Amino acid sequence: MRIPHQKLAVWRTIFGSIGFVWQNWAAFWRIGIMPMAIYTLLMSFLILTNVSAAIDEIWPGLLELAIQSLIVLSFVVAWHRFVLLGEQEIEKHRGLTYGRREWRFVLWSALVGFIVSFTSGFVFGFINRFASRQEDPSVIVSIVAIASLSAVLVAIPFIRIALILPSVALDQPASLKATWRLARGNAIRTGVIISFAGLVVKFLFAALGGGLGMALVAAGITNVDQLPAYTVPIIFALSIFELFILTAVGATAICMVYRSLSDTQVS
Repeated sequence: MRIPHQKLAVWRTIFGSIGFVWQNWAAFWRIGIMPMAIYTLLMSFLILTNVSAAIDEIWPGLLELAIQSLIVLSFVVAWHRFVLLGEQEIEKHRGLTYGRREWRFVLWSALVGFIVSFTSGFVFGFINRFASRQEDPSVIVSIVAIASLSAVLVAIPFIRIALILPSVALDQPASLKATWRLARGNAIRTGVIISFAGLVVKFLFAALGGGLGMALVAAGITNVDQLPAYTVPIIFALSIFELFILTAVGATAICMVYRSLSDTQVS
């Protein structure tokens, strides 16, 4: 029997996921240092060897996406297990392991991404097609804005299917139907929590980047080309660090929602 419609605490969960990563800083480094290092080395190799010039234009982007997905998703599996099972999982899984669990997680992640993207993309395309029939720029902008907002609003309820990922990370049976029912009564809240947890962190990084940019301008550096050569790998490493922090916060938010909703299941 399920306790009906126990409401999720949206902002408490969002800031709780950020606070969890902050409080478990050592665990983040223990799990993330290896995948971050490997990702940095691989991407640096692709840039330094100018692979983009050697193959067709579309392939470098796909290659980068494949590398990012495989490495980051392995980290995500380890982080899910740490959040849900505790610190003992760190010794078993250091964030760069590939087995049946990880490949299963990759496939389910791709399916979740496809469903959410297809749903929002269909709505955006359907509404946006009316913009091609207009000549007034202000009307075109309004239609595009409406299409974008509609796509987001439609996608948010579907984001609930991301709650299937903790089950996959825990080697449990995965069912889209059961996951859909799990978030019943909390579909919008689940979508907002998962979406906004990363956005809050992104905003913080943007604020830090803006402050750094102002400091560089004050120092007379107004162009990237003016930066010393040794700063380029540092900036690149920081961007990868940001990616993993965003990933950890997002995964934590998913796990916290999953645990909260699973706890409403009683026998």
